[in-house]
Amino acid sequence: MEFTIWMTTSCNFKCKYCYVDKQNITMSSDTAHNVVDYICDVMKGKSDENINIIFHGGEPFYNYRQIIFIYNELNRRLKNTMTFSVTTNGSFFNEDIKKFLQNSNVELCVSLDGNKKSNDSNRQTRNGCSSYEMVIDFLEKMRSIGKNIKIRMTVNTLNVKDLYKNYLHINQLGYDIISFAPDEGDKWTKKDLDIYKTNFHLILEYLKNKDIELYKYYRENIKNFYFMTISPCSGGAKSLHVSVDGTLYPCMLAVGKNKYKIGDIYDGIDIEKLKEIHKYSLEDNITCKNCGIKNNCRNNRCKIINDIRTHNFLFAYPISCAFQHINYEELF
Repeated sequence: MEFTIWMTTSCNFKCKYCYVDKQNITMSSDTAHNVVDYICDVMKGKSDENINIIFHGGEPFYNYRQIIFIYNELNRRLKNTMTFSVTTNGSFFNEDIKKFLQNSNVELCVSLDGNKKSNDSNRQTRNGCSSYEMVIDFLEKMRSIGKNIKIRMTVNTLNVKDLYKNYLHINQLGYDIISFAPDEGDKWTKKDLDIYKTNFHLILEYLKNKDIELYKYYRENIKNFYFMTISPCSGGAKSLHVSVDGTLYPCMLAVGKNKYKIGDIYDGIDIEKLKEIHKYSLEDNITCKNCGIKNNCRNNRCKIINDIRTHNFLFAYPISCAFQHINYEELF
């Protein structure tokens, strides 16, 4: 079971592609206590089931005291095998956070879009300053205490032409686990998509020549994320997003949108609301009837993304489809 806990919507960055509604709300101590109670209740009698906890934001470390509390309490109260991770912009750090990270098994996913020029074209601080140096400094501090780090790159039309170059830049800094995801909400043209495909191909070829095992790892992970046999939506069943006020949502893009609210940590999941959201889950998209990859495609599986992008659960977003075809052509 996976729980993504939104610790705050506050952030000191103003990234151009950010999807978070920054209302500057932070999870209170009382809510954090209730989140722990809720997770323990959900997992009652399931001690053999693995749990994955993701601390999310905003910038989650703005609320590091509650992260530490939730981490310690869940480890104290549950016997399950648990993994913990924090998705961070790498800008907020102090001695308490350092001590916590040194003495915990929390994994880090740090956002960095590449070299200074590319990174700062999208990721600036709220007052318009560069974020690159502070992230690099954070990464060095984490490396000095032995933390394994995953880097997340976001690709949009501003930096896509340098995707391969930026991937090499981060890899040459000493980081092998680098995920890159296109901002599908941007205004992509066919030319932009062709540039993305070229750069994606170059990255795969680079990995194949550098480290065949790392290449296989990347290839399988991307395939497993984007291409799975169509199955019922796992949101609300195998994964949950818990907002700063304890509201429950099935997935990341649904958070904060009342239409997709499926309950809260106080009263649990509203089964009828969950059924309503899931009712389209196994239907083929109207726009995918004649598509050769529809039986394994993310766009034919995730109906909430469809509804958010096209205002119809059964209409796939054309840009998402374009990226899926690029992935398919490069990976199969």
